[in-house]
Amino acid sequence: MSDPQEWMRNYVRYSSVFLQLIFTIVGGVFLGYKIDEWLRTKPIFLIVFTLIFSVLSFYLAIREFLRKK
Repeated sequence: MSDPQEWMRNYVRYSSVFLQLIFTIVGGVFLGYKIDEWLRTKPIFLIVFTLIFSVLSFYLAIREFLRKK
């Protein structure tokens, strides 16, 4: 059985990556929605910012997973 401290360290690491993934995507959706609302151009910026922030969040998650401990 693995070390409990190592298990907790991995749990915190993966949880933080998951939360970063979710909040980055939600931030892109919110930003795109607000810009569309301000410019009255629905849903152009919502789609663009959702895609950009989704790619960014997956890039950050992959970079974190590939990082050495």
